[in-house]
Amino acid sequence: MAVLASIVLTPIIVYWWSRAFPVRNNPEFASFDYESLKKRNGWIDLIATAMMFVGLALPLVLLPFVRKENAMWLAGLAIGSMVIFHFLWVCAVTRSFGGRRSKEFWRFYELRWGIGIGGIKFVYIPIGMLGLLSAVMVWH
Repeated sequence: MAVLASIVLTPIIVYWWSRAFPVRNNPEFASFDYESLKKRNGWIDLIATAMMFVGLALPLVLLPFVRKENAMWLAGLAIGSMVIFHFLWVCAVTRSFGGRRSKEFWRFYELRWGIGIGGIKFVYIPIGMLGLLSAVMVWH
């Protein structure tokens, strides 16, 4: 049932999210179309997506080591780790190419999802903070 709900709800959520935070024109990357950005950044995004699944699985690995009263925080850790692992991978790989490459990746990400960077931050930052809080609470 949860899988069916996610299949139905995800496109609806992304649609309204993109309407609330549209992608703005960015003159810095006007010379790049989506396909050229995808060629340069698709591999980064593919590994970032894999890192999201690593973050999601992290609580399963930690489960035997967590006290029973703190186990509920593993759900927050899973959700937060998905965003944190994704973000850390992107930062690590794009920063090695320089700051402009990081901006280029996030421009690609905006175009890929049709959601402006402000909307991405609006959702990713609180989720990442939830992950950090959950990590503290798991080990508390």
